Amino acid sequence: MTSSIPLETTINGPVQHVFDIATQVRFGPKWHVLTRAVTGAIDRPFLPGDEFSECIRTADGTVELAWRVAEHERGRRVTIELVDLPGSISYTFEEVPEGTLFRRVVNDTDEAPSGVVIADTETTSVANLKALVEGILAQEKKGPVLPSSRPREQPRVGGDDGGELRESRQLLARAAHAGHPAVIEDLESLPAR
Repeated sequence: MTSSIPLETTINGPVQHVFDIATQVRFGPKWHVLTRAVTGAIDRPFLPGDEFSECIRTADGTVELAWRVAEHERGRRVTIELVDLPGSISYTFEEVPEGTLFRRVVNDTDEAPSGVVIADTETTSVANLKALVEGILAQEKKGPVLPSSRPREQPRVGGDDGGELRESRQLLARAAHAGHPAVIEDLESLPAR
């Protein structure tokens, strides 16, 4: 039996810009709840035939997945397929009055490693992607930020990295509340507050 998880959201931004950001693998660890690291063709939008690897956290531990860009129509759709396992993820981008209707469909979820693909994790991840893309586009609209003449704030001791650790802790707590055991383990491994 083959199953899938289809999700969609409207992202405030032009299709080409949303496509170019959403298909850069380097951003994966910033938006996908389970992605820990990526390697390969990661520093630009997808191109046909690109290959990359993703290290994800599962209920069974860390798993490395190898992906290949199988279908590509710039600004409209992309499909990435697992290299050694069944499974694929399709992205589509459609211009709508509010910006870009982004769809992400995870296919063949029955064959995925244990605990990887659950609807709550994917829903949270797509919401994170929306926030990331809109944040990048908003920053680009503002233009470059020039250094101020004020002295820089000294970093705080104790792991405060400008809120990223706090944000990670909140995301993991939400996923842990949904009952994902790998996320519970990650939450417990974060530095104490």
